[in-house]
Amino acid sequence: GLAAPMAHAETLADAFASAYASNPVLIQARANLRATDETVPLARAGMRPQISATITGSVQDSPINGTPTGTTSETGTAALNASQVLYDGGTTYNDTEGAIADVNAARSRLTSTEQNVLLAVVTSYSDVRRDQQFVTLAQNNIRLINEQLRAARDRFDVGEVTRTDVSQAEARLAQAQADLAAREGALARSIQSYRRVVGEFPGNLASPPPLPPLPGDLQEAVQLAMDNHPDIEAARFDESSARSDISSAQGELLPTVTLSGSVSYSEGGPTITNGQT
Repeated sequence: GLAAPMAHAETLADAFASAYASNPVLIQARANLRATDETVPLARAGMRPQISATITGSVQDSPINGTPTGTTSETGTAALNASQVLYDGGTTYNDTEGAIADVNAARSRLTSTEQNVLLAVVTSYSDVRRDQQFVTLAQNNIRLINEQLRAARDRFDVGEVTRTDVSQAEARLAQAQADLAAREGALARSIQSYRRVVGEFPGNLASPPPLPPLPGDLQEAVQLAMDNHPDIEAARFDESSARSDISSAQGELLPTVTLSGSVSYSEGGPTITNGQT
């Protein structure tokens, strides 16, 4: 029952595809990257024009001798205001550069997360195949010891061996049965680990493909990691973002130049006196 699949991921590539599409850790990392992407237009907004419009109207009633039939006047005003920052000490520029660096760092961290998840897929894939083979070996071992026990009992019946020989065969069988139970427990854990990472139960898993070529020596491997490892790339982008934050903070000490303009229009309505226009 432990090896019976509910869904199939026949090859390692199938397992990769399923994990890439459904793993919750990857889904969260992609969502974090999308949220970080939104900080770039927010930072760029500091140098974009700001426009506001207001419309007001009023009605004024001036009663005569306490009666509502007095003088009533209506007025309306519309105004349009616009402002454009011409210079802000480089704050917006540095904020934008820092936001871009944050996005690049988030992308590198997403790559690192993808690598970790795919490594977990390979590990769980190999663990399931290994434990399935261990269970098969343990089952074969029980069949072999059962045959040995049957032979020992037959020989005991004809007086060729003693009761001790039969008891030793029974002890070996009990040990083999305990080993099978342990192997089945390990397989159950591997299957659940596979399901957690890949998102589905393993099927009849095929043999994994050959390993990719390795670097020629340790120095080459270290250099490749220093140049391409996503965690190191993320740290470099974090440093760039921190430098931009420092420059942005320094820019706040500089003067800001803003161009502002406004236009308004006002119109009065008809005036009504003593109930007549």
